[in-house]
Amino acid sequence: MMRRFAVCLLAAVGFAAPPEAPRPELTQVKNVYLLSMGQGLDQYLANHMNRHGLFQVVADPALADAVFTEQLGRDFEYRFKELYPPPEQVEKEKEKEKSDEGKDARKDDGSDAEKALREQTMMRSSTFSRGRGNVFLVDIKSRRVIWSHHLRPRNSSPRELNQTAADIVERLGRDLQGK
Repeated sequence: MMRRFAVCLLAAVGFAAPPEAPRPELTQVKNVYLLSMGQGLDQYLANHMNRHGLFQVVADPALADAVFTEQLGRDFEYRFKELYPPPEQVEKEKEKEKSDEGKDARKDDGSDAEKALREQTMMRSSTFSRGRGNVFLVDIKSRRVIWSHHLRPRNSSPRELNQTAADIVERLGRDLQGK
């Protein structure tokens, strides 16, 4: 009988999950930038993060340690590279600016305008196809997703979006504490 009790006790202790420690990369984030999200969810998230003091929400992406987004993929990569270009791209642009300074105004052949139009067309996406309930926090330096959560609003009313943002921030706070 005693042996059976000891086995049950050990099994119960073994199944009890130890408290999770927060991910180190998540705890290193201090400032976040929010990319535009469908139906203005980014605004509600910014409000709740500011109220709860989890992160400092910044309006300048250059000050951010991480970026919140609701989608990953080609459009996100393009926007991310636009906000945080790789160092070699920055150097190339500086060199080009220096070489252009010494030249007279060059003839406009429309190629720059065509390129800009192609890029705009590629980036056009409907907010209807976005916002399927996923929220990702992407580290600027490593470009890795360091936190994500799925919580789809039941509808697009301001009250529901506000509650969804509150629930997301509450979950983020629990994950930051490691509980």
